[in-house]
Amino acid sequence: MRGRGWLPLWVVVIALLLLPTGASTQDNGRGRKWWKDAAFRQQLGLSDEQSSKIDAIYQSTVPQLREQYEASKAEDAQIRKLVDANGAEDAVAQQIDRMETAHCAVSRTRLLMLYKMRLVLTPDQRVKFRKVHDDWEKTRHKSAGGREHQDQGQ
Repeated sequence: MRGRGWLPLWVVVIALLLLPTGASTQDNGRGRKWWKDAAFRQQLGLSDEQSSKIDAIYQSTVPQLREQYEASKAEDAQIRKLVDANGAEDAVAQQIDRMETAHCAVSRTRLLMLYKMRLVLTPDQRVKFRKVHDDWEKTRHKSAGGREHQDQGQ
């Protein structure tokens, strides 16, 4: 049952890069650099030193993440080729294993990065972060629900 206690932690950790920020704090539209967003930093009480430490964690992890992501895409393409060619079941099963291993590597690296970022925060900041994230999730789900409803009417 050891893993169960980590679920709330991982939910918060995963959310670290999902907070909305201004365009100037985004990394080519991909990961959001919430630790550089002035409003978020003020709300959380994040110091310049903490922001720098979090950014260093991010910058040192991104190259590995990109490499793993590209490897994952290659494994995905390979499984599609095998399936499209009606490949042997054993070959497909082996490729599925390679594909899932590549996906897990990306996820593991990302989660470890987020965990390291979380460790930079004080316990009080972690509590504040959870509240800000929960508020953001509520707003995001309301917005998504409104768009879905509008799309269905067209």
